[in-house]
Amino acid sequence: MNQHGKLPFKSSQRQPTQVLESIQVVLARRTQLRTETEVDSLELLACLQEKDQDFFQFYLEVDASTSFIGSTPQHLFYRNGLLVSKEVVAGTHLRGCTSVQNSLFGLDLPQWSSSEDDCDFDIIEADIKRQMELTCKHVVTDAKVENLYTCLTGELKNDMDEFYILSSLHPSSVICGHSREAARYFINQTETFDRGMYGGPVGWFGGKDADFALATGSALVQKGRGSRIFVYSEAGIVKSSKLYDIWQELEFKTRQYESLLEPYTHLEIFPNMNAVWAFLIVEECCRLGITYFCIAPGSRSSPLAVAAAQNRHVSCISCIDERSLAFHALGYGKGSYKLAAVITSSGTALSNLLPAVVEASQDCIPLLLLTADRPPELHDTGANQTINQVNHFGSFVRYFSNLPPPDDKVPARMVLTTIDTAVFRATQEPFGPVHINCAFREPLAGVSCQWNLGSLKGLNMWMSNREPFTKHIRVTQFQFSEELMNTYGQYKEVLDLIGGASRGLLILGCLQTAEETWAALSLAKHLRWPVVPDILSGMRLRKLPFATAESEFSLCFIDLLDHILLGNSVKNWVSPDVVVQVGSKLTSKRVAQLLEDCAPHAYIMVQNHPYRHDPSHILTHRIQASVVDFAVIIREFCTPKEMGSWCKWLQVLNNMVEWEISFQLNADPLLTEPYVSRAVSQSLFPESVWFLGNSMAIRDADMYGLSWSKLPVGLTIDGLGTAIPFSGLRVVGNRGASGIDGVLSTAIGYATGSNQRVVFMVGDISFIHDTNGLTLLRARATSYYCFGRKQPWGCNF
Repeated sequence: MNQHGKLPFKSSQRQPTQVLESIQVVLARRTQLRTETEVDSLELLACLQEKDQDFFQFYLEVDASTSFIGSTPQHLFYRNGLLVSKEVVAGTHLRGCTSVQNSLFGLDLPQWSSSEDDCDFDIIEADIKRQMELTCKHVVTDAKVENLYTCLTGELKNDMDEFYILSSLHPSSVICGHSREAARYFINQTETFDRGMYGGPVGWFGGKDADFALATGSALVQKGRGSRIFVYSEAGIVKSSKLYDIWQELEFKTRQYESLLEPYTHLEIFPNMNAVWAFLIVEECCRLGITYFCIAPGSRSSPLAVAAAQNRHVSCISCIDERSLAFHALGYGKGSYKLAAVITSSGTALSNLLPAVVEASQDCIPLLLLTADRPPELHDTGANQTINQVNHFGSFVRYFSNLPPPDDKVPARMVLTTIDTAVFRATQEPFGPVHINCAFREPLAGVSCQWNLGSLKGLNMWMSNREPFTKHIRVTQFQFSEELMNTYGQYKEVLDLIGGASRGLLILGCLQTAEETWAALSLAKHLRWPVVPDILSGMRLRKLPFATAESEFSLCFIDLLDHILLGNSVKNWVSPDVVVQVGSKLTSKRVAQLLEDCAPHAYIMVQNHPYRHDPSHILTHRIQASVVDFAVIIREFCTPKEMGSWCKWLQVLNNMVEWEISFQLNADPLLTEPYVSRAVSQSLFPESVWFLGNSMAIRDADMYGLSWSKLPVGLTIDGLGTAIPFSGLRVVGNRGASGIDGVLSTAIGYATGSNQRVVFMVGDISFIHDTNGLTLLRARATSYYCFGRKQPWGCNF
């Protein structure tokens, strides 16, 4: 099957974001798919109906060889007598599992949802309401719900026919944009093809009833020497749209047809059982969302490497150094929040993965290791590249399975359930690496060997769809209720401590996701305590729209507590009575020492995994919960005291230290490590990522990095006028085991996974230690900047 996707705009035109100053436009893309065999349009539509049971499906037969089909969520209007209703649907947002969480997200975290989607929805809703008012009176808008849905209802002004209603509601802004005339002109000047029936009204009418939808999610099917399927998809564009995100949306919409048209893979055609099992492993990974494979050279892993390279849904990258390759996969997981798979040969190739496995385990990053092995009869015989690979990584992996060599006497579905279990364990709290050891006998190449087809029993259903063999369903057991909080004594004790604190201190440790960062920010806003943000929290380098933003929103950031604690006379005065830390591991040694010196005091740690992060043995309460859940609990059931003088005193100290640092660095602007850290932090924009090496690189960034007190000229931040209108710069590092190895490869992997501009700052020894990772830059298209820093020593601190 071949695919030819057309750009939604002419190459000779300026890009849409350069000319969309005051309109919102919906551009369409037509993608041509070809199949060698003829496609039955009704069977294809039946598959769409089974997949999208709540959508509107339609079928129009143009002639004997051409049909127009589709499955659309876009409702045009429904009529019952004089009553007319119209549904408006826009982008779906990430929400919580409970109404309390939704309240948190909706009221205090407006940037959680896409401001672009909100803009699109408001434009579409207002435009459709104006259209309805042409034919209806008393148009009423229902409240929006979680996925930006609302329903407009009205009563017709007179008993008009359906065609008049259609002419007033169509073309809808959903398929052309707003304002309609300007958007339609832009489409005519920009799109390179005729939309045809795409986006037209489809439905039925009879008597006083009618129901119509928009022909989006549609395809034109033409038969003859196979089939040609023209798939139509659309994306709304405003001035702030990012072309990469638009293209990804179009790809996602086209994918529903591509997946149904993929040729059926007959397992019987594979030459031997090695090829069968390797195909099953890679294909099941794809169905579970693992599409990025990092492959190290080697003979014993050939079946897995070939299967990954032949799978059209897989992206492969190769590196001669297994250590760098594993760290690259680790970085990809950090940046994309998805697993990457690592394929290696047997023997010491496997051992080279250990540093990255340790880091992934300590930092709770999911990772899938597929290691080839020699068959059991070659173990303990002195065979080349043969070592004991069973439980090779010990307690650093969340799950281990030792697959037997492929054998037609073993049900092939066993391979699928093993992969399903491993991926589930990797993505279940606590996240981490999993290891599947895959033994292979000769022949490793595609040499034909007779094998029993009976081993494929039970795979018919799996081969007929694109779903994993075993679906693991996670059930949220946490219940938010006042009765639970009152009866659960440990939580009540924590709530009492926080509510009664006179000198509370909120510490933001390493936070992995934007979700955690925003939840921590909401917690800070509610507590109104002084906040000490670690460099990896996402809030240490903040971008604010105006100088007084923090005070106006009851936020008191103490960025330079590490410097403040250099003064012994001041150190004795900084004595909190309750400390709440969300997120793991602090970069500053002096802050950690302060917590130890102030003990015994109430020290509450909130982490979403069971591991002990308490090197000083001073924790009084440890809560295993997500930052989001903890923030919800505190907001609902805790009312903290006012701490005006405590906050102001620390804020004054922080400002004095900041003035002194700025004076010293600007007075003699030599290219010192503090000066470089300050300069880089000031030059970064919110869409960038700062990846820091260990040792002094991350410590200098934590000590000298500078937040913007106001935005540079020409830069704006979405969300002004909302609850918390500023953003934090993403800062990343390998702080699980805090080693100096593999940081370059991890940073390149992060850039690959996140598709963001990455600025990498590292010490010279750490850079030299991972120079093999430079070979991985060949696969990168996104901008990547590296700052090397010469240090007089190479040890860690």
